[in-house]
Amino acid sequence: MSGQLKVIRAWEYRHPRAPDGLSMAAASGDVFVYDLRGELALINASGKVEWKHGAEFAPLKAHLTADGGAIYLLSTDGYVIRLTRQAQTEWSVWLEREPQTMAIKPGGQLAVVGSLKARFHVINSEGENKRIVHTPEPVAYLRFAGKAGELYTASAHGWVGVYDRKLNPSREINLGRNIGRIEVDELGRRVFLAAREEGLHVIDAASGEMMTYGCGFPVAGVATDKNGARLLVTGMGGQAALMDIEGHRLWYTQSARPWLFAAMSADGGRFAMADDKGQVALYHAGEAARPADQDKSHFDFIEV
Repeated sequence: MSGQLKVIRAWEYRHPRAPDGLSMAAASGDVFVYDLRGELALINASGKVEWKHGAEFAPLKAHLTADGGAIYLLSTDGYVIRLTRQAQTEWSVWLEREPQTMAIKPGGQLAVVGSLKARFHVINSEGENKRIVHTPEPVAYLRFAGKAGELYTASAHGWVGVYDRKLNPSREINLGRNIGRIEVDELGRRVFLAAREEGLHVIDAASGEMMTYGCGFPVAGVATDKNGARLLVTGMGGQAALMDIEGHRLWYTQSARPWLFAAMSADGGRFAMADDKGQVALYHAGEAARPADQDKSHFDFIEV
């Protein structure tokens, strides 16, 4: 990739309040926004609001399937709900009183719900609770490495457990540090940790070796494309940067408001961010910019 990356803000959506989560469909580019008061909104890749309405539950976590065809939600009181793209409830199943987090396979074949009771539940696409797997530590974070078929679990205190396609224990990584936000590429090769003032930690999932990239600001969030080749890092000071896997900065911008959540499409060509005032924006990240494009005000550039 050459010295400049062209990034266009494609659309904006104003949520009624600060969102408590954002999900992006890895293939279709649809965006789902939600808050704990039960306000839900689905926006398609072109920026059209497909629907928005209030729910009778408080969503703790939500994930779109890769094609945007279904939405999985985890409520604060322990229910997993699957919605169609048209916001119709397909099924709802109760698991437990202390849910902590959720991950889904990209195609929606499985949902996994982590608990502070040191276990995770496995639910299939029909809403059947198929299995409970006990873990060495409470589960604070869950991520599926879709292509590898592995599930990554993590505690808040540095333990990372990797489970194979059958969700049997495969290996462990002990980071020896508290974990903020964690991300994994679809191939399961790298684990990414937002490490505040330390920057961005990149861990080789096979060897456990870690590299740290200084991003020029405290890193609060990270998102990645399917290969881990393009990274989006955000800061609570409103900073956002695109980086390659070697830590080179490809694009940078700074907002007046802190970015609370960020997500990226599988190909790295689109990403979405939400701030603390409910502003949600989707960006297109293209090829290297031509010099003539630098006069266009809706482009953001950085020399690298």
